[in-house]
Amino acid sequence: MQHHTQTTPRKRPLTASRTPVARIMTRDVVSVTPEMSLESVMSLFAEQGFVSAPVVDAEKRPIGMVSKTDLVVDRYQKGDTSEEAQEEEPILRSGRVAYPAGPGYHLHSTPGTVAEVMTEGALTIGESASVVDAAELMAIHRVHALPVVSAERTLVGLVSALDILSWLARLR
Repeated sequence: MQHHTQTTPRKRPLTASRTPVARIMTRDVVSVTPEMSLESVMSLFAEQGFVSAPVVDAEKRPIGMVSKTDLVVDRYQKGDTSEEAQEEEPILRSGRVAYPAGPGYHLHSTPGTVAEVMTEGALTIGESASVVDAAELMAIHRVHALPVVSAERTLVGLVSALDILSWLARLR
């Protein structure tokens, strides 16, 4: 009597060249619009701990990126980094309480919109592209994250250098 044993095919290990970015990307991406105020973006970055966000058009297609660096450069170029004395003492407000800020405080507003400071022309990657492709694009263009787009070019995720490092660490 002959026994026939069926062998299950061995799974090939995941590799960076065969793993799509869709598998490691962040799917719940917070994006901003060109019309959004810089003050709103700074609040968003501070509250959420973001360092950048994709800028999208009305159809959710990436058209650029805005980063903390963009905001800092904008402030510097506008001269909003001085510690010059102000003519009147600034007032700090906390709820209904207002009190003088005292010496050393420099209060300012942040006028302007994302369109004024964003890096135009979004460098994107398709969701079926490999992790290696994403790493290569990030290295060549010296960026820390890439918006991931669908076949229709709409934003479906964001892959960051940290996403790639985390994925590599889990392979061990």
